[in-house]
Amino acid sequence: SGSSPPAAGYPLPPLQLPQNSTTASMLPPPTDSLPSTPSGESLRVVAREADYNFQVLIQRPECSLVRNYLEDSLQTIAGLSGNEAQQTKEVKTLLDTVEHIMQGIPFWISMTQEELVTKARPKMLRYLFTEVQPFVFVRRDLVLKDVELYNHIQKLRKVVSPDVFLELKPEHHEHSLINQAIKELEAMEAASCVTPTEKLQCVGTACHIVESILDPTHQGGIEPDKVLSLFLYVLLHSDLHHIFSTNA
Repeated sequence: SGSSPPAAGYPLPPLQLPQNSTTASMLPPPTDSLPSTPSGESLRVVAREADYNFQVLIQRPECSLVRNYLEDSLQTIAGLSGNEAQQTKEVKTLLDTVEHIMQGIPFWISMTQEELVTKARPKMLRYLFTEVQPFVFVRRDLVLKDVELYNHIQKLRKVVSPDVFLELKPEHHEHSLINQAIKELEAMEAASCVTPTEKLQCVGTACHIVESILDPTHQGGIEPDKVLSLFLYVLLHSDLHHIFSTNA
């Protein structure tokens, strides 16, 4: 039936930090207790960075609810192998529920909205997607689709002429920035690129490079068909072996 959010977490009461010497030794000093000196400021930055690091934060005693829920959810997701729709639903529930629980953790409560959006939440998503990946994105059916799509792209690369089929000018598809656009697209499969946001950023950067090739003076008015044609050229010449599974 799938995992469900822990009943005790809706709504979540304020979580109290266990007061003992073992717990105290695991935590950075409170940021408001550090002196207003250069060395104190350095310690303050280190303490905040520890709070942003979800992989470290989740090991703390007050995050046991998150750890237990994550473990149960991963077992459920693994058991749904072959049921893509239900797996996708479970992954979304996992992401939403973990974030909801974290909103009751003191370290997250003390953060500003900017800290949550730009630092804490991205690291949380990176950790969760890394944990989910073996169960969702390395399935045999997805791997087979990867091979099929890769072979299809290789064939298209050989027969699709940039001048005839894509109607591109040599000054565009032979531009010095083309290789940079290709590398940006290939970065989607890098080990450091895990979350959907990170993958979209790779695509977005590649698109910006394509636009700058077509419109180097940034005057606007680029024909959408030209952008699409040049982006397709970049895609066809990118060495993407897992384009289906990594973007499913």
